[in-house]
Amino acid sequence: FPSLANIKTRESYVTSYDPRTRTASWVIERLNPATLHGPSDRKYCDFKEDDSVHVFHRATNADYRGSGFDRGHLAAAANHKWSQKAMEDTFYLSNVAPQVTHTHTHTHTH
Repeated sequence: FPSLANIKTRESYVTSYDPRTRTASWVIERLNPATLHGPSDRKYCDFKEDDSVHVFHRATNADYRGSGFDRGHLAAAANHKWSQKAMEDTFYLSNVAPQVTHTHTHTHTH
């Protein structure tokens, strides 16, 4: 059964944050055609610390710098175009998990 500890309710999703791993145990998004369209733009969004998480258990942007991991959304920004605030809420680091960057290597044959 999913953990019910550290539940955070946002504009566009609900999450259970695990302070030991500094990531979410799970995220629930409610989606419908209306949430996927709208004026919101991710260029106005920045990944940010979640002030509702105690500083000792909070993920920071510095955790990702030079780590080789990207910040991967759990509740996706693109699913919440209906509201700029809803989209910005997906940029809390409590809604992020480390994600491996996919790099494409090209082999050249001579």
